[in-house]
Amino acid sequence: MTSPNYKLIVNYGPEMPIITGPASAETGHSVTFNCSASSQPLCHFSWFFNGSQVATGSVYETGPLTLASHGEYTCVAFNNITGRNSTISKMLTVVGESVTPT
Repeated sequence: MTSPNYKLIVNYGPEMPIITGPASAETGHSVTFNCSASSQPLCHFSWFFNGSQVATGSVYETGPLTLASHGEYTCVAFNNITGRNSTISKMLTVVGESVTPT
């Protein structure tokens, strides 16, 4: 006799979030940060710049950078089933655009 198939789903996370993106950029350019984390079900992401929320979603693209864009970019991953969140931050250094002599 064979029992019916069962599917076991283990909810967990988010664990070990990672931000990919540059550590420095020039004024006038934009940068893209990507956040990922291990989680079941998939987690939701929020982005913060120097403590203020600026976006939701796993990808955050800045507008054209100014010197005021220098600072800490934080990704918060949240799993609404486990009720857990996990945070990671990355510093972005913004420098004035280089000028090449003609």
